[in-house]
Amino acid sequence: MFTYANVMATLAVFVALGGSSYAAVTLSQNSVKSGHIGKGQVRNSDIARNAIRSSHVRDGSLLSKDFKAGQLGTGASGTTGPAGPVGPTGPAGIEGPAGAEGPAGPQGPAGPSGLVKVLDFDANWSGTKLPGNSGNTIVTPPQCRTESHVAAAGEVAVIAMSGTGAPSLAATDVLYINAMVSVNGGVLAQKNSFDSAESFSDGSAHTAVNLRYPLEAGKTYVFGAGFASNFPVTISPGYCQGVVTIARL
Repeated sequence: MFTYANVMATLAVFVALGGSSYAAVTLSQNSVKSGHIGKGQVRNSDIARNAIRSSHVRDGSLLSKDFKAGQLGTGASGTTGPAGPVGPTGPAGIEGPAGAEGPAGPQGPAGPSGLVKVLDFDANWSGTKLPGNSGNTIVTPPQCRTESHVAAAGEVAVIAMSGTGAPSLAATDVLYINAMVSVNGGVLAQKNSFDSAESFSDGSAHTAVNLRYPLEAGKTYVFGAGFASNFPVTISPGYCQGVVTIARL
């Protein structure tokens, strides 16, 4: 049985359903808001191609991993900026250990000829005892020696030595003088071939010797005046002089 109430209820349902369908088709622009969409309901298929543009993305929010490989170029290199100021010098480091000594280099060529050096002595050798032995035992007082010299190639020593002596007690004897040379710290050895001597007959004797002596490169030399007598005698006073000229030929 149709009643007014039944008819009106039916019409209300029809209107409500019809009105809902109409609204879905005829939505006005910007009428759908975030609150009308359930979370996670918008999918890729719901977004039109090229619909999202730069203006839709917050600046600085995208990372390099958000882009497909090869999409981001390295870009052109910028110009090099000016050099910064030099910083302060740091503290010096600890000095390292000394390295091993290298091998000796070859000897250089000889320099020009001429005077190289002059060695000399001028001393008192009083109180020195000469043992005699017919002039065969030679004494070279320490005072009557030169400083050492290391020879270079082509050098020669010109030796000039003299000595004066008087016996502490009157004696019939002679005073011998000899040119003595030590090589590389060895003993002083006589280098003159002939004796040079003078008698004590007037109470004292003065004698001299001169010698040209070639040197060997790299060796160390000391020169001295050596004295001897025939019989044991003590010299007092006694004086010795020596000049050794080193020259390069």
